[in-house]
Amino acid sequence: MAFYIEFSEDAERQMAALRAVDRSRLFDEIDEQLTHQPNQRTRRRKQLTNHPLADWELRVDDWRVLYDVDTENQQVTIIVVGQKVRHKLMIEGKEFKA
Repeated sequence: MAFYIEFSEDAERQMAALRAVDRSRLFDEIDEQLTHQPNQRTRRRKQLTNHPLADWELRVDDWRVLYDVDTENQQVTIIVVGQKVRHKLMIEGKEFKA
């Protein structure tokens, strides 16, 4: 059974602000990577430890999609979408500091 993917208001705003090519790539990867077994570690997906925003991270090139998984309701919630610049996570143009 496939997981339903939901975007938080923040994530919707962040996706809308991206260039069309980046947005399209992210939507494709989110659909491919998170529809089935979103809570299984892979080269692109990792479980985060004590992260203040989300439990999981999906890497798409230099983009980071932070998300939570509700296995009981078969739902993935995209919390934020940011860009990795060197060792910093930039969300809406500002550095995120955990």
